[in-house]
Amino acid sequence: SLKYCFKHEIHKTFHHPPDYTSLINEITALFLQKLPPRYLLQYQDTDGDRVAISTNQEYQALLNYELSSGKCMKIFIIPLDGEDNKGETFQGAIQMEARS
Repeated sequence: SLKYCFKHEIHKTFHHPPDYTSLINEITALFLQKLPPRYLLQYQDTDGDRVAISTNQEYQALLNYELSSGKCMKIFIIPLDGEDNKGETFQGAIQMEARS
């Protein structure tokens, strides 16, 4: 399963979007008007490495390798450009701009 985390709101899904564009569309639909214009997507993998999701290839790696372990993965949505992101980062996270 996946958890989408933005500020103090978390949505859990057992349906995994098939590609990066679908992931962005699902996040946009779930959080509606709450998302800032620009944001980052990131997660911590099962090895403890910090990984950005900014392409379909990176998202497919999450689906194929990380979710196959059976663990629930959190995708953190981090505002860019001076938006308030207090409480939204996890230690040392790599930040890459999400492209819609």
